[in-house]
Amino acid sequence: MPTADPDATPIPTVNSFISTVLESPPSCIEFCPTMPRYFVVGTYNLTKDEENPSDVSKQTREGSIMVFSLESETNVVDSLYVYLLRKGSPLAVVLFMRFARLMSIRKLHGTYTTESAVLDLHFAPGDHKFAVALSTGSIWIYSLKDLGSDLFNPNPAVKVTQDSILVLSLAWHPSPMRATTIACSLSDGRVLVVDYSKPPYRRAYSNHSLEAWTVLWSPIRESDNSATLYSGGDDSQLRRLRTTLPPVKSIPAQPSMEGAEEHKSEPVEQMEDTHISDAKTHSAGVTAILPIWTIYGEALLTGSYDEFIRVLVSRTHRKWANVAEKRLDGGVWRLKQMSAEGESDSKVSRWKVLASCMHAGSRILMITHRENTWSIYVLAKFTEHESMNYGSDFILLATEEERWENRGTTIIASTSFYDRKLCIWKAP
Repeated sequence: MPTADPDATPIPTVNSFISTVLESPPSCIEFCPTMPRYFVVGTYNLTKDEENPSDVSKQTREGSIMVFSLESETNVVDSLYVYLLRKGSPLAVVLFMRFARLMSIRKLHGTYTTESAVLDLHFAPGDHKFAVALSTGSIWIYSLKDLGSDLFNPNPAVKVTQDSILVLSLAWHPSPMRATTIACSLSDGRVLVVDYSKPPYRRAYSNHSLEAWTVLWSPIRESDNSATLYSGGDDSQLRRLRTTLPPVKSIPAQPSMEGAEEHKSEPVEQMEDTHISDAKTHSAGVTAILPIWTIYGEALLTGSYDEFIRVLVSRTHRKWANVAEKRLDGGVWRLKQMSAEGESDSKVSRWKVLASCMHAGSRILMITHRENTWSIYVLAKFTEHESMNYGSDFILLATEEERWENRGTTIIASTSFYDRKLCIWKAP
């Protein structure tokens, strides 16, 4: 926990206890929420023509999915863990924590080649299914089966747009009633909401003038049919708008998603009365967005190519205020909330956040809010990566009592792109 002047204290550097080199450059990573021992890595490999490497028309983007398992190096312990996990016993977590430093990682069932490069992947909230964003205008949905030999259950592709446009990021709708609704951001600057139920539909909600790097739903929603959507682009814009979707039980029929050019006929909704756009706060592209909740309402953490993490609050209906910022020495590509706690008597709130900072590696941050003052502290850094850290994720190993008290052991998996490194380390 930060003291009076945390910045005066040297930032501790964490070392990995597992490190390996992957077959292809990793672009994203995430742990399965229902089976936290497993995590999935997506890869992106740009192949150039040997005779004319500058010829873009001859370049191809290839990708794959790899599934890994954290395992104990002791077979007896590992077998007992699997047995307890299948029984749903909390002792599985206790056993996992006890032998965390004796872990190894195992890649399961080879490498799954995708139709093109993978740019993002996310598990649905509280589910074992995950969506994969591809460089050929598609989203694929997979299911991670329970400890079986046939780990994948691939579903039909969701064709979002034509093959020449990249799906750069995606986010599942926060409502359980919208289990097939996904927002995605594209390389042509558009932000779309797609639903792969029958009949499927697509709606275009927002446009950036350059690549839309990231999109995220607010976890706070008024109903299953409306929610707030945030997006960030290479045009340095941060955008917020309220989306209104068809009622869950009466989604109107739309053209099939199978045609590559059908995006031209998508209905476009301009939500002028609830729309906020900011192009002055960030001096480079907006690459990461993380909403956090305070007693005063929702605030945003943002990351940018300009190497800053910022705290933004909405002071008026149309504008954000930049109330805190800190340079992290690398472009802030992704932000993930690790924990949140508050002290109602003293009106103090704290959020622990994992940041993927490109060439600077990973950072563990503490964001604090005390009355009207926001602060950002770096609690620890991981610098073993020798190239771009695009993906990091974590799991909390804790009993129910420890979760309630914000205790437990946090294991982090982080990746770097050009050196193809995957590292496992423990948060201090």
